[in-house]
Amino acid sequence: MASEREKSCPEALPAASGPTQLEQLSRKLNAANAELRRYETRMFAYERTMLALRKENAELTARCEELRSELDKISTAPLRLDVPSALPTVPFPETAAQTPPAADRQPKTKLEHLGDEVLAELSKLMP
Repeated sequence: MASEREKSCPEALPAASGPTQLEQLSRKLNAANAELRRYETRMFAYERTMLALRKENAELTARCEELRSELDKISTAPLRLDVPSALPTVPFPETAAQTPPAADRQPKTKLEHLGDEVLAELSKLMP
């Protein structure tokens, strides 16, 4: 049976493999540290970007609130139109003075006949 000391202690490595294994572990540690620094650099850049975006978002939110309050002021104010209270009436010229009566002339085409009928109906509708 092996003694307790032999069970708890790992076997000694040969002297030639000791420095090479230590160098390998040291290289791995250096590579891991370099990768960690790269990730930290990226993380800090992302944090700066997030801070800038938060600042821009706060500015835009403040401006939006200003515009909303202006819109509320405008929408609650009474609507003013600069329109005169009484609209002027536009007199229409007499259609009879401009066109000869349908009885005086005879339409030559069907289109002229329809035009005369339309003018006669319009003259009835206009006071």
